[in-house]
Amino acid sequence: MLRDARLRAGLSQVELGRRAGVTQSVVSAYEAGARQPSLLTLARLVRAAGFDLDITLHEAQPREERGADPLGQVLAGHRLEVRAIAQRYGLTNVRVFGSVAR
Repeated sequence: MLRDARLRAGLSQVELGRRAGVTQSVVSAYEAGARQPSLLTLARLVRAAGFDLDITLHEAQPREERGADPLGQVLAGHRLEVRAIAQRYGLTNVRVFGSVAR
C-alpha cells in the first residue's frame, strides 16, 4: 500500500521520507515488510504522498465458515499436527495457502 501510494505520487523513497519526517531507510523497511509502521505512521506516510488512508470495519465471518470448503476441513483436522511440526523448527504464525495444502 505504501509503495503503491509513493509510486502513484511519483515520489522517491527519499522524497516521501522527507515529507513525512522519516529517513529513506525507514520507508524502504516499511515497503519491504522488514518493519511495520503503526497505523498513525502509515496514515502520515500515505498523507505525505497525497492520499488519505481509508479504513473500514467489516463484520468477520465466524471461524467455522472460513474453512468450510473440503480442503479447509481436511487442513483443520491436521491443525495441531501442523503447529507441532512448525514449533519443532522454531516457526510461529504459520499460514497454509490452498496451493500448498493441495
